[in-house]
Amino acid sequence: MMEHTALGRTLAEARLAGRKLRDYPSEKPEGLEAAFAVQEAMAVAMGAPVVGWKVGLTSPRAQALCGVDQPLAGPLFEGAVFDSGVELALCEGDLAFWRPRSGFA
Repeated sequence: MMEHTALGRTLAEARLAGRKLRDYPSEKPEGLEAAFAVQEAMAVAMGAPVVGWKVGLTSPRAQALCGVDQPLAGPLFEGAVFDSGVELALCEGDLAFWRPRSGFA
């Protein structure tokens, strides 16, 4: 497997360039500790502040489908959070989702 820092950098470069990866660029990390190390390396390589967190796999069924036993969190980077009412162009095949505005001060 590619070293965590190099893998995080590769993922960040693709994201910053708006480039979709056809395949995952390495063997997948073994376990959550390794996966979170790659996520941290990607966050550093993004060079943008983390402005929030998204949480997924909050139900036992979703966790079972993905082979984990807990919800997972991922960073939201500055520049990837938009004001209410903004219009965004999507490319064919893009994954889009809507989330109601919520937050804590």
